[in-house]
Amino acid sequence: MTIGKSDIRHDYHMTKQDGTVTNIERSKSERDLGVLVDEQLNFAEHIHKILCKANGIMAVIRKTYSDLDINCFLLLYKHLSYLTMTQYGHCIR
Repeated sequence: MTIGKSDIRHDYHMTKQDGTVTNIERSKSERDLGVLVDEQLNFAEHIHKILCKANGIMAVIRKTYSDLDINCFLLLYKHLSYLTMTQYGHCIR
């Protein structure tokens, strides 16, 4: 991954002990400290994944429980969100 507007691209490779050369593929994004960042230092993909997970949690709650008041819904949503975010290694306060 190259950060910034530089057009200079280097190809990296590794040489194994038997002498064969393996090229290292360039990635479009990297995960560091649980945050997904692309070459332009955008978090759009990271935010998209979190939103998809949150929408999935809401769908599970809606399908499972048809008659919930707002307090019960919020309690379930916060608990499931906490479990999901800790699974992905995010720090929640």
